Amino acid sequence: MEIITIESGIWQQLISRIGKIERFVVEATQPFTIKDEDLWKLGF
Repeated sequence: MEIITIESGIWQQLISRIGKIERFVVEATQPFTIKDEDLWKLGF
């Protein structure tokens, strides 16, 4: 087994970026919905 060490600041940046990717994926996979009050903006 190999052990890899990194600085805690770099680790926190990595965790933050992974969290951003997770939120993007969750939002991107949600069904697209349009609110009734926004329909007039689209010309419907």
